[in-house]
Amino acid sequence: MYPKGSFNLAVKELVDDKTTTDYFNAQKQALGSKDNLFGLGQGAFVAKNDDVVVRKDWKVLVVDVKNIPKGRDAFVPTMDRSDVATNVAGVIMQCWEGA
Repeated sequence: MYPKGSFNLAVKELVDDKTTTDYFNAQKQALGSKDNLFGLGQGAFVAKNDDVVVRKDWKVLVVDVKNIPKGRDAFVPTMDRSDVATNVAGVIMQCWEGA
């Protein structure tokens, strides 16, 4: 938690490639996709709510930024919420074993 907001991370571990692909695609459908992200995991997108979802191996990471304020009271004034989520996902993917 930060003075002007917080973000949440969730990782769902699945059992195989097909199940992971199905779950990732279901997240994309449920959240809506406004941008695909290339170079993060084996698939990633920015959701319409500014969250970032990344698929890697049999895991799916969600960076939830709904508690980061928009506009003048922004978490990082020069960044959109989706930028914060993308940067957090990038840092995590750099540390993710085998990423």
